Amino acid sequence: YFIGGRNAERGAVSIHEELYVIRSLNKYYQNLNMQMVYIAKRSTSRGKLEQIQNEGIHYLKFNCGQQLFS
Repeated sequence: YFIGGRNAERGAVSIHEELYVIRSLNKYYQNLNMQMVYIAKRSTSRGKLEQIQNEGIHYLKFNCGQQLFS
């Protein structure tokens, strides 16, 4: 599992930069014969999730805070 952040949404990096990192991590895990699942924050944009899904990366988005799953 990869717990995502809101880096693009808050302007720390561009969406292209953030997706590049996510794609790179996904390829890394694929090379290990593992499947990465992106865990989205509640505030993750719908557009970002669509782009992640278009890359063939599975994601989960919960209606409660991630702290409840630690």
